[in-house]
Amino acid sequence: MRRMAGTSGRLRDVLATPLVPPKKPVLRAGDILVVDPFAHAVIRVNPSSGAQAVIFHDPTFMMWSLAVSRSRVLVGGNDLGDGLAKVVSVSPGSATRGTVVSFGRPGDALVPHGIAFASNGDLFVTVTGIGGVQDDSIVRVSTRRSPLDPGGPPTVTVVSRRPTIPLVADGEDRLYISTELAGDKPAILRIDSATGSETIVARGVPAMGLALAGRELYATTWERGSTPGRVVGIDAGGRTETVASGSPGGLLRKPVGIARMRTGALVTVNYFATTDPALHGDVVRVSLRSPSQTRLASGGALVQPWAVGVVPD
Repeated sequence: MRRMAGTSGRLRDVLATPLVPPKKPVLRAGDILVVDPFAHAVIRVNPSSGAQAVIFHDPTFMMWSLAVSRSRVLVGGNDLGDGLAKVVSVSPGSATRGTVVSFGRPGDALVPHGIAFASNGDLFVTVTGIGGVQDDSIVRVSTRRSPLDPGGPPTVTVVSRRPTIPLVADGEDRLYISTELAGDKPAILRIDSATGSETIVARGVPAMGLALAGRELYATTWERGSTPGRVVGIDAGGRTETVASGSPGGLLRKPVGIARMRTGALVTVNYFATTDPALHGDVVRVSLRSPSQTRLASGGALVQPWAVGVVPD
């Protein structure tokens, strides 16, 4: 180590030691990512130990939705600075975000509650609220910019005017959403994104979150009165079966986001984990073999988690 004149030996050694920048969090296949609007953060949860690490934090951005691919982490939320609803790209360990698309105008009450990747890399986004031409709609956002205007905004096309919060897409760009039919009756629909045609998949399921696992569709529902929070399985024929419940002795109260883990189990997040709204939500693993429920993570960086995703292989 090179000695530096005019300083003490210990200080000389410190000054001569090269600075090593802190390591950025590395995402691995199978990692669980959680979006928490009130923590203003994307939180990585280890699928085995439940250990938490904040990979992105921005107090000026209220986050509601999440889409994860091998190379991209996209978050939908509300910019508290300019008042716009946006989908942004984030990098683990970085405090910066890049705007992919924005909706409405300052003052519009719009929320991008759901994001899903199309088969060609485009995005499907659910925009709920009031204001702008995209209110209460599902839109397709083209990620391919015009060569004549490469810096211009992306092309946004309305796919459906159905209001929904959860959104999931299959490999053929068919969208699954939760909505209400005539008479305020809840239903899960499948929408052909190319034609807009709709098919009723299941009735009577007021889903707050949706996940696809092969040919099976899974939905989360909130507790209402004496009805506990649930995870419901829906087969190709529209038959429903409760695979996990908050009662008796279960962990599910107000589950929202849901995703499939590498092990084949499901992971969901409780917006409220207890009857006391001041207490934190949590992350729950639901095994489909037993079935059983295990609390993976609670407290720590988690406040009231809303969306969840799993880093794919």
